Amino acid sequence: MPRYVILSSTVLVLIGSLTLVACDKSKSKTPEPTVTAPEPEPEPEPEPVGPSNTPTQTWAQAWATPSGQPTAQIATVLDDRIYAIAGAYMDIGTPATHVVALSAETGKLLWTYKNKESLSLAGLSAEFVSLTTSSEKAVVIGAAAGKVKKPNKAQAEAITAPPTSDAGDCTAEGTTLTCASWNVTEAGAVSQLRVADEGICYAVAGAREIRCRAAGNGDLVFVVAVPAVPDAKEPEAANFSFELAGGSLIVANYDGTILAFSSGSDDATDEPTEEPTEEEAADE
Repeated sequence: MPRYVILSSTVLVLIGSLTLVACDKSKSKTPEPTVTAPEPEPEPEPEPVGPSNTPTQTWAQAWATPSGQPTAQIATVLDDRIYAIAGAYMDIGTPATHVVALSAETGKLLWTYKNKESLSLAGLSAEFVSLTTSSEKAVVIGAAAGKVKKPNKAQAEAITAPPTSDAGDCTAEGTTLTCASWNVTEAGAVSQLRVADEGICYAVAGAREIRCRAAGNGDLVFVVAVPAVPDAKEPEAANFSFELAGGSLIVANYDGTILAFSSGSDDATDEPTEEPTEEEAADE
């Protein structure tokens, strides 16, 4: 026969109280706070780096030849021959009445052609130079001696217009040169932009410099200072002209002098020559 234990009412009340307290504690337990990792601070964007102004090449003057006229301007360079228009200053009223030809290699003055009217270069070939006078008259001279010479039909057809300067995708405004992916601000006004094998080349007033920069990133390739003309009305102006041909820079200065500068070695890759060791010297 089973036995039953009868608990007193006091014990039952105590058991009920303990059960309620246990339930309340389980319900009121505070959840642990969620820890959120702080977001990393964004890294600062690198400051844009402009083109380098340290030239990588050194160019030196090779020769200087007076044109025989008060002033001159480079017309073109063809087949190792420099052609320049020369004459008196504009304020005298008889500019550009001469054409001079020089050897690009030695600077030797080969010949001078003179006309009563102002001249401009209309075309040329290996054998002929075609000119136009201020009265629109055509004059053809031989490239060998600078004498008036009439070409035959085939020779005339070989005469073509001289090349024009191309600035590529670069523009100049005041002292700023702007290209597709870079720009620089120079100390003086920028002018005479042209694309050459050496890069983007241009003249800078004030310092009277010719500068060439790499077309891709604008890094400075070389700088050439054109000699000042002391008696010029504006001695700091870029009153010179230039062309690049065959690895040389040809300049016509305001005083009529034609100059050539030759490209030097790459300064960035030049390394000192090591002296031979005693053993190597003995072997020699």
